[in-house]
Amino acid sequence: MAQKPEIPNRSIWPILAGLRFFLAFWVLCAHTYNFGLHSRAMPVPSQSGLIAVFCFFAISGFSIHHSISTEPKGYHRRRIARILPTHLAAVGLTFVAYIWFGTMYAGGGTAYPMPDALKWIAYFTLLNLLILPAIMDVLFPLWSLSIEVVYYALAPAIRHRSDRFIFVMILVSGAILVGASLVHGQGAWLAPYGGQAIVFAWAWLAGWLAYSVPRHVGYAFICGLIGCATIWVNPQPFWLTKPSVLCWTYGAWIATIAVLFFPPKPAMPHMIKQILVYLGDLSFPLYLMHYPVLFTVSTAVWQRHPDLNYGWLQAVIALGAAHLVLRYIDRPLGQAISEPIAVFRDRSNAATISS
Repeated sequence: MAQKPEIPNRSIWPILAGLRFFLAFWVLCAHTYNFGLHSRAMPVPSQSGLIAVFCFFAISGFSIHHSISTEPKGYHRRRIARILPTHLAAVGLTFVAYIWFGTMYAGGGTAYPMPDALKWIAYFTLLNLLILPAIMDVLFPLWSLSIEVVYYALAPAIRHRSDRFIFVMILVSGAILVGASLVHGQGAWLAPYGGQAIVFAWAWLAGWLAYSVPRHVGYAFICGLIGCATIWVNPQPFWLTKPSVLCWTYGAWIATIAVLFFPPKPAMPHMIKQILVYLGDLSFPLYLMHYPVLFTVSTAVWQRHPDLNYGWLQAVIALGAAHLVLRYIDRPLGQAISEPIAVFRDRSNAATISS
């Protein structure tokens, strides 16, 4: 049986929130290269956001372990409330845009025709990981979310597993990915029909383990080593084209593992904490919405007026859309799902007062 994890210092959560936003913004900046001239794209540590997704997985594993350990009751409802509103907003926007335009366009006029019915079913249900091969299109960010949903579902089953068992699973998953990459190259990343949930499990479980055994040097070293080995055997997906990109890519993973296993305890002003928490809340709608939003704007405007297309403008539009989704969709609908009785009571009280 796993020992009851030590509850981390509260200061770790604003730090992780800021880290999540940095990673989401990294992905956004990397994707500005897909929607216009590279000379106008946003400066970015690497044009590949793949390492950011690995870090997302690790932070997710840490956060989910905390959620299910401290408050197991209502765990599934909280997970649904966290992802469903923004997910449906992203897929819904894409569906409406396809109905309106017929075909979507990225930078350079690359056309993306209307997906078939099976893909739409997979998108709306988040089952694309299980019923479709790897997908790279207008809803590309859904590939990692569909993987995380599998991990969310498995969390109650591994909640009471020993730390040693989790570590063995990390070794097995990491060995499968590194070994398959040596044999099949980049094809190992595209394992269809649920295979991606296996080959990326080590990253999510690294965060889970970090929550269980903080400050464990051995576990931290092995988890960091597996991530570095994955990067080393797959240089192409990470676009390791120059030393600075190499340093940022390896550094991002090592820094994430270091923060999770050895949580810092900085003293920071309350306002800074509030800003970081807001940015952390913004990171999920930013990550999920930026692709469909930029595809829609590219199809509607930049196809006819490419002179108006700049990376900084893409970032502003994506951030604005993420803020609107967070404020008017994510938070209110999330609260309605996670605390339906409380929301109903608040509305009833408001109606009574107004009458």
